[in-house]
Amino acid sequence: MIASSHTHFIGIVIRLYNQFKPSIEAALTANNAVDVAHSGDNKIVAVIEALSEKELANQMQSISDLQGVISVSLAYHQIEETATLNDVTSAS
Repeated sequence: MIASSHTHFIGIVIRLYNQFKPSIEAALTANNAVDVAHSGDNKIVAVIEALSEKELANQMQSISDLQGVISVSLAYHQIEETATLNDVTSAS
């Protein structure tokens, strides 16, 4: 497999039935690619990081398939060069 030179970040809004919120939050937190940014009534805002758009699509689909999820909406998509991210990380 060829290493990707880009890292993709997406912001998503997950609309859900509130009674399923604890199990949905637990599934999201268990996923290392997902970072929950905000959790409110009937919605969760999260960021997903992946090395390809296909991985992002698979992550979004797996979230959509969780019991109690009504919809997953894409809010933004950002692409960064992996080398640039490594430079920033090593400088910290």
